[in-house]
Parts: sequence; structure tokens; C-alpha cells
Amino acid sequence: FHFADPAFLERINSLLSSGEVPGLYSQEELDAQLGPLKEEAMAEGFTDGVFSYFVHRVRKFLHVMVVMDPSNPDYELRCRSNPALFTRCNVCWLGKWTTETMKYIPKMMMRDVFRSLEGRDGVEKEWGLHRELVKMHEGAGARFAPQHLKTLVTNYKAIFDVKSSASGEILGKLTRGLQKLAEAEENVDKISKDVTEQKGVMEVKQKEADEALVEIQAKMEEAGEQKKKIKVLQKDIDKETKTINEKKKVIEGQLAGIQPTLDAAKEAVGQIENRHLTELKSLKMPPPAVQDVLEGVLTLLGATDLSWTAMRKWLQNEGVRAILSFNPETLRKETRDACKKILASKANSFKTEVIERASKAAAPMAPWVKANIDYSEVVEQIQPMRDELKKYEDSLQALNDKVSKYEDKVKKIDRKIEELKKNFAQKTKEAEVLKD
Repeated sequence: FHFADPAFLERINSLLSSGEVPGLYSQEELDAQLGPLKEEAMAEGFTDGVFSYFVHRVRKFLHVMVVMDPSNPDYELRCRSNPALFTRCNVCWLGKWTTETMKYIPKMMMRDVFRSLEGRDGVEKEWGLHRELVKMHEGAGARFAPQHLKTLVTNYKAIFDVKSSASGEILGKLTRGLQKLAEAEENVDKISKDVTEQKGVMEVKQKEADEALVEIQAKMEEAGEQKKKIKVLQKDIDKETKTINEKKKVIEGQLAGIQPTLDAAKEAVGQIENRHLTELKSLKMPPPAVQDVLEGVLTLLGATDLSWTAMRKWLQNEGVRAILSFNPETLRKETRDACKKILASKANSFKTEVIERASKAAAPMAPWVKANIDYSEVVEQIQPMRDELKKYEDSLQALNDKVSKYEDKVKKIDRKIEELKKNFAQKTKEAEVLKD
């Protein structure tokens, strides 16, 4: 490795002197390293702690070789700053190489270069590349170490390879060029005849390519316009959605006060026992309170025959099922007003304590009648808001339909653009082939 930063040398110095590099491991990483060493430390009789044993093993088994250049201007400073390089290491000082030794280095590193120069025209026998490189190196004096000679040889070889490759390419191009000239000379008559025809075809292909490019640009602009419209519509959709949610919240708030009462009354009706219904149906003539409550129920359900015979028949055939399946949203104002008159004129019969004494089967029906009337009045009050909400929902649906329409159009345009691009590429390729 080449130490590009002096900090690496400082870490090596710390490792040599103390066996560790402060901050190299986090506590979790250190625990993972030390865990397997506990048994080994105990087996070797090491009593100074697992971390000390770890440092001992690092200093014992880790070997580091550092090569430093004494000609570097920072050499002396780095030696003083990192004394462990001398106190904890064996120093092997390499002195100056002999000229003959240095001459051997270029031959060893550039065997292929020397082989290519052998027998080349223009190269004098008494001239030696290895001698010239050594002269250049020695001409720098004591400023350059033997390592710099290796660098010089490496750089020379790289330059030589690049130049040789470039020369080979040039020579190849010249050879191919001469061959083409010869072929051109043989085929000049044929080319002269074909050139006019090819020129006409090329112009047609180029025109088709230009037209395809213009169409591509037009389609891309059209797609951009459609996307802008979608963006504007999306803002409107977000606005409409927000308004719809707000109005729904208001409507749900209005119904929230009466809905639990209606649900509870409906549930109570569903819990009427069959024996109580049988008992009620068996009466030849019901108590007045029961007759009044059943009159309210049948009026609410839209019946016109309010005789006890009709009531018994209703209890026998439909009864509780009709109450449970009744939708107060369908209650007309005329029916509700008629039922309210019954409640007003016979209010005592709809009192809980009165109807419960009269009939356990009819008792849950009284609050059910009241709850449906109250619910219907709330529905009537919020109907304008519902109508307005419906308009907003219709508007939102129309906006979503427009967005879907524009998105489909953009997809078709994108597919057309891709088709035009392929056509453009094909026409351009054909025109280029004709140009060549």
C-alpha cells in the first residue's frame, strides 16, 4: 500500500509501540474480538486481562514492513514523529545501486520493448536504451533513489506502448487506405453510375426522417399540453374532494344524534319474543294503547286499513320483519305528518310505562315509531345539503372522467411517439448508410 496520508504512518507507529490503535474498534466490535480469547488467555495463564492478552498477541504475531524514501523532504520529520519505526523495528538500509545493477533493471522490466527494438531500421547498434535510461537517472544526482529508476522505466514503457500502438494503428490505417484506393480505382465507373441514384434515395430517406422528427416534436408538445390539463384538473379534483369530505362530515354529524336512537329501537323490536307476539295476536280486542301504537306502526309503513283485523293479519304475515326491513329514508312527508297526528292525539299511549303495562310485544314499537319520525325530520332538514353534495359528487365524477380521458390520450400519444422514434431511427440509419 502507498501511504497517501501521514495519519496512516502514525497508526502504524501506535500499533508497533503499544499493540493497538486507539479508536480503531467500537466497544461492540472489541467485545466480539475479545470473547473467543478468554479461554486461550486462561489456558496460557495470562492474568492481566483479556484486552491486554489481545494486545500481547497483536505485538507477537503482527509483522509490518514499511519502505520509506530517504530522499523525500518529509523523511526526517516522519522518522522523528514515529520513533517506533526504529525502536520496535529492524532497519534495513539500502544504499546506492551500482551502474551495472541499474542497467539490468530496464532489461528485466521491458523485455518486450527490447525485443521490438532489435533489428529495427534506424536504431544504431552502439546505442543502448538501458544505458540511456540509467544516464538520465544518474543525471538527477542524489535527489533520486533507485526506486525512481523503476518509476522512470515504468513510465517509459507506458509511453512506448502507447506510441507503438498509435504507430501500428496509423500504419494499419494507411494500409487499409491504400487498399480502399485501389478498390475505388477499380469501381469508380460503377460508383459514378450509382451515386446519382443513391443521392436521390438518400434525399427521400432524409426527408422522411425530418418529417418523422417534426411529427415527434408535435406529438411531444401535444402530450405536454394534455399533462398540463391533467395537472389543472387534479387541482380541481383535490378541491372538490375536500369540499365533499367537509359536507359529508356535516351530514354525518346531523345524523349522529338520531342514528343511535333509531338503531336501539330497531334492535329492541328485533328482540320481541314470539310468545309475546302470539299472545298479542290471540286477543279479540287489544287494549287502547296497543291499538294506538300499532296504528302508528302501520301508518308509518304506509297501510290504510287500520282495523284490528288488519293489524292481526299484519302481525301474522309480516310483523317484526317489516319493521326491521323498513328504511326511514323512504318515509314521505305526508305519511310522517299523519303519523305525527296520531302521536299528538294519542301521546299517552306512546308513553313507555303505559305501553309496557299494556303489551310487552307492542312496547318496543312505540319508541321505534318516534325514532323513525325524528330521523325522517332530520333527513328532510339535511336534504338540501345532500342534494348539494350530490352535485359536488357528480362534478367530481365528471372531473375524474376527464382526467381518465386525458390520461388515455397521453398513453396513446406516448405509444405513437415511441413508434415515431423507431421509425425516425430506422429512416436516419438508412440515410446514414446511403451517405457512407
